[in-house]
Amino acid sequence: MLKETEQSVGKIASEQIFSDRELCRGCDHPTINPLTGGLINANYITCIEADSCSPYIITVFPNPTERIQQERFVRELLPDRSVVPFAKILKTGVYQDGQKGEQGFMVRQYVPGITLHEALSHKPEDQNVQMVLYQLGKALSSFHETRLPAFGKITGNRIIGSEANDSWQEHVLGQIRLRMERIRAYSRSVLVGDYSAGKIQDLLPTLGEIVRSDGQFLEKIIEPRLVHHDFHFLNIIVDDNNGLKLATILDTENITAGDPSIDLVSIESQLNLAVGEYQDLFLRNIRFFREGYLQNSHRPPFYDELRRLYHVAWSLSYFSAVLNMDTNIHPVTAQVNRYMDRHYYVLSGLSAGVSLEELGIQSIMD
Repeated sequence: MLKETEQSVGKIASEQIFSDRELCRGCDHPTINPLTGGLINANYITCIEADSCSPYIITVFPNPTERIQQERFVRELLPDRSVVPFAKILKTGVYQDGQKGEQGFMVRQYVPGITLHEALSHKPEDQNVQMVLYQLGKALSSFHETRLPAFGKITGNRIIGSEANDSWQEHVLGQIRLRMERIRAYSRSVLVGDYSAGKIQDLLPTLGEIVRSDGQFLEKIIEPRLVHHDFHFLNIIVDDNNGLKLATILDTENITAGDPSIDLVSIESQLNLAVGEYQDLFLRNIRFFREGYLQNSHRPPFYDELRRLYHVAWSLSYFSAVLNMDTNIHPVTAQVNRYMDRHYYVLSGLSAGVSLEELGIQSIMD
């Protein structure tokens, strides 16, 4: 697409945020239609009559200056779109919302496809899984081979926590402490599905011992690398038209300068949630992910020593969020119940001294 055309489409799409016209004159489809959204971001798909009714994505979000800078910063750090595909940004801007105050918007190319979670749930043929896992490994290694000057969360185009005395150990242990404090603060009677806050609180003393024991290895992580920090299968879009091919990677809001192992363990955590669904399919073809990852990267240092700690962190993060969920607005679905069961299985097992391998959680790097 020519730059002038991109600018024109971006301008039209952004104006449609405020348009009263409900249907496109060219195809009678909704001019702008909700796609996904949560408490922070809202995504819409818009129809552009001037571009043959082609679809585009509009994302609306708070903290616009930082978020826009961050999206552009990540694309600058990872310029090779053939390895790490990102949807092209056509236009960004800021506007005033009567209720929410200053909001930002971003118009991006629409990338057709389905989530990797959905694709794997369809039980595709092994050869198709092998191709997309190899591409996934290469993409993640591109993140992890990107060196950064200091540890900390990336906000806008800078790293938060870049003082000389900051470390990855301080960053991770601070995040875990925060999650534990949030869980302790809930009334023991708070109930989501079958899980009360008290049930999770009872595990915290022994989990705290694991954090103290394994946390010593965090001080050995001395080289900050680019970490996606939300690399779950709903944030990975694949093209399923002819086999499976990596199409785009979503949600860079949590990118961090840190330890690559935490992204790898997040994949292990997701496979724990996929027991009985597609865990076996993924693990049966895991060597293709490793081949893609190790082509231009190396096994992260102290991965084995930190796996248990990072699993504790991911599962505590889930319960910290779900116990705060307003079940009147967000009903407890079968999937939420299943995920709570699997995360509790990990936390209670580790608290009882059971190893990850004994829990059936395989290292994806072995």
